[in-house]
Amino acid sequence: GTLEKADEYLAPEFVDHNPFPGQAPTLAGLKAGLTELRTGLPDLQVQIEDAFASADRVVVRSTWTGTNKGPYQGAEPTFRQIRVGAIEIFRLQDGKIVESWRQLDSGELAKQLGLLDQATKAKGEAKPAPRNSSGERRGKTGGILGWLNDL
Repeated sequence: GTLEKADEYLAPEFVDHNPFPGQAPTLAGLKAGLTELRTGLPDLQVQIEDAFASADRVVVRSTWTGTNKGPYQGAEPTFRQIRVGAIEIFRLQDGKIVESWRQLDSGELAKQLGLLDQATKAKGEAKPAPRNSSGERRGKTGGILGWLNDL
């Protein structure tokens, strides 16, 4: 929670290959994304489950927990608890992180925060599934293609 410490650990030329939504892939973008995350989840805790190092890389598997007590991604607080997993790979150079790749389960985060519910309410009733070339409604077809069509 002490963003000032970022400069101790991250190089000025830091590149975030998976930046937070709406943020630049830079150190400034990471700081802005973390600020937004901490505003939305002021009690955010990151529990490191595993960490491995090889040469100039460190891989961390973690679990993120917190309570949505502030606005996040343009949505009002829901006061819901979240628990999502993440895997991050860091590349180090001269004792500082110069690159990061983060895979956070953002779909699960949006679901737990109720962001999908808020988006649906904001758009009104869901639109019917589009029709295929035969005039039938797509989606609800089962399998991965059916799931993708239902999104």
